[in-house]
Amino acid sequence: MPLRPGDGRASERALSRSLPPSVGGERARGKPVREADRLPCVIRREQYERLEQHLRSADRPRIEMTFAEIISIVGEQLPRSAFRYPAWWGSDPKHTQAVWLNAGYTASPNLTAERVTFTRPG
Repeated sequence: MPLRPGDGRASERALSRSLPPSVGGERARGKPVREADRLPCVIRREQYERLEQHLRSADRPRIEMTFAEIISIVGEQLPRSAFRYPAWWGSDPKHTQAVWLNAGYTASPNLTAERVTFTRPG
C-alpha cells in the first residue's frame, strides 16, 4: 500500500506492518520495545570512523556483520533508521555513517536478521 503525506494514522499502521517484527508493532502486541526504538541516537563522525578502520583492517572482499557487532565497534547504539530503512545503509557519500564507502565497500542490509554484508565491488 503506497503511503502519502497526510494519511495520518492509516499511514502509521501501514508502515508498522511493513517493518520487521523486531522493529515495528511491539506495543500493539504487548511485547517489550527495544532500546533502539526508545532513545534518540546521535553518533559523531569519529565513532563511525571506527567502523571504517575495522573494515579496512579486515581487508576481505566480503564482510558479514551483525548490527550488534557494529554497535560494539562504533561504541553507541545505531539510530532507529538503521533498523528500519535500507536506505540508511545506502551508498550516498553525503551520509555521515556511510564510512564503508571510504573503505571501498557497499552495504547490503538484512533488517529482519539485523545483519549487513559489506562487499567490495569487483
